[in-house]
Amino acid sequence: IQLLQETERRPGVLFTVNLKTASGTNLQGARFTDTPGYFMDMSFGKRVYENDHVIHRAFAQGGFYSYQTYIPEHAQNDAFTYGLGYSIILPKLELTGSFGGYIGYLNDGDRPMITRAQAVYKTERKLNFMLQIQQGILQYQYTSIRAGIVWKVPFKLNQGL
Repeated sequence: IQLLQETERRPGVLFTVNLKTASGTNLQGARFTDTPGYFMDMSFGKRVYENDHVIHRAFAQGGFYSYQTYIPEHAQNDAFTYGLGYSIILPKLELTGSFGGYIGYLNDGDRPMITRAQAVYKTERKLNFMLQIQQGILQYQYTSIRAGIVWKVPFKLNQGL
């Protein structure tokens, strides 16, 4: 839900509510967030610099995340989510760096942090190309590299809703 449109003086504000489902068998073998849960957050974004050739945009996020555990004494874990990032947007290239994670109260692998760097090459056609590297910190010690094609689909919601 867009709460505020960005203006020259204030950031844009977005509120989201998300449900996460899990299915399958062997529930005893589930780990981390392979379980049902929900999260809600507020995101803030603001252009901090703009001219004819480049846009600099800062953004932040904070919220609440709750998910089921398989620990008999703690049926769920509640966590605070956070994130910060910065984008440089050029006519053909968008570069974004971000940092985020969540902090659960069990302190048993529930405090992962992730940093990401992403580049998107924009074409004149409907396809863009994306390359991302993600590095986990502390309780999430994994590195991943993603490459992909982003297909821009023209879609407008009915303004009368």
